[in-house]
Amino acid sequence: IRIRIILSHRASLADTLELVSRIRKSGGLVSRVVKPTEDFQTEIICWVPFNKIEEIAQIEKVALITLPSALTTNTGCVTSDGDAQLFADVSRDRFYTDGTGITVGVISDGARDWDHNDILTCGDLPADVYILERR
Repeated sequence: IRIRIILSHRASLADTLELVSRIRKSGGLVSRVVKPTEDFQTEIICWVPFNKIEEIAQIEKVALITLPSALTTNTGCVTSDGDAQLFADVSRDRFYTDGTGITVGVISDGARDWDHNDILTCGDLPADVYILERR
């Protein structure tokens, strides 16, 4: 199951690294570690076996475990559920890539309802992409 772990304000970098190690040893996969700022605590987004959640919750420096909030990726206005279901977020983190420089051609009737201006302002497509409709 995909979860979000919030560490206590008292958690150090060593505590965070130890927890990441424990998650991996339990069969989990760490997707993202968000470093703390003045206003926020360290946050770990990860996949863990369901039967290990309670064990992780008992760790002293763990303040809260929740389902993750909306993904924070550079995907324009909408991040679909498919991003997490296909482990695209994990792949971006693991392979240190975001698709920059990759060209993709799509033949689909799914673009009929798109407004070209909305796509440009949301950042879903670069300015040099054109949607052609053929009927």
